[in-house]
Amino acid sequence: MTDVRPSALRQVDAHRQTESPVLSARRKAVAWAIVVVGLPTLTMAGLPYRSDDSLAVVMLAYVLAVVGVAVIGGIAPAVTGAFASFALANFFLTEPYYTFEIVSRKHVVELLLFVVVSVLVSVSVEVGARNRAAQAARARALLETDRTRSAILAAVSHDLRTPLSSIKVAVSTLRQPDIDWSPEEHAELLATIEVGADRLDGVVTNLLALTRIQAGAVLVREQPVVADEVVARALISVGGYATHLPVDVPEDLPTLMADPDLLERVIANLVANALRFDLVGTSIRARAVDSRVEIAVRDHGPGVPPERWAEMFTAFRRLDEREGHTGTGLGLAIARGFCDAMGATLSATKTPGGGLTMTIGLETA
Repeated sequence: MTDVRPSALRQVDAHRQTESPVLSARRKAVAWAIVVVGLPTLTMAGLPYRSDDSLAVVMLAYVLAVVGVAVIGGIAPAVTGAFASFALANFFLTEPYYTFEIVSRKHVVELLLFVVVSVLVSVSVEVGARNRAAQAARARALLETDRTRSAILAAVSHDLRTPLSSIKVAVSTLRQPDIDWSPEEHAELLATIEVGADRLDGVVTNLLALTRIQAGAVLVREQPVVADEVVARALISVGGYATHLPVDVPEDLPTLMADPDLLERVIANLVANALRFDLVGTSIRARAVDSRVEIAVRDHGPGVPPERWAEMFTAFRRLDEREGHTGTGLGLAIARGFCDAMGATLSATKTPGGGLTMTIGLETA
């Protein structure tokens, strides 16, 4: 059993492990350039003014340079710059010149103090940068949490209230004592209640699944899986027209390594999403490709422009708001999250002739 966290959490940990999470490669390159080129240039500029009286002023200039390096590039180039400045000042600006020998105790103290001060300042700058980065990350996390909460409330207000209203109306209608409903009418009202209950169950299940993904609590129980069996269970779970879809899944396909429950949910969500746009042309096909098996759910609906494919996997994002195309916008986001947890891939392509094809790629056992 494997505890798999979503990519967002993995990125946060990687972010924390970097030397300086707020510094770009370009800034670090500039800092190292100052160390390699700027400090020697500063030393050469100070040669005409080297003397016992001016050494402290020159060392102050080095401190300012090292602080600038710390601000621009972080602690590594700054500490390197501090020791490089020590060596340059010792060799070029401290008597006896052009040797690392120091004969004056005063110069020893000044150079050592310079190194200590430079390193302490560099560390302080780095700690401050990390704290600011952590505060910014927390602020972004809180903002994202607020956005998710608002989206959930919007979904609940519409996608839960609508089926609840239809169930309540149907139940109230059946309970009217002064009306004698025919068997056909009675069955129709019961069917309305059943459809509403199924829709409520789907919304709640999706919300719980999204919570698991965002919390990094998706547990993967990987085991050998037979493709045609899990596809059949997925279609039954969707119900309705899904049980009559054309299915081309050969029985002799290699056994998959996957979590059967998560894979069933992924396929069910893809099928339900396809049927929302195309009841007639939706189909399922599976093929062995090298050491993998690809399960494709294709439809011939309106399709989605390639430049918006990334948006499809964002929670609560519905790209088609036309009448009759309802839903919370969670199906594809959950499918992608479960695929990531299983180490599977989920990709979108155009269906030949128009439409969208969603393909799951899984390793064989």
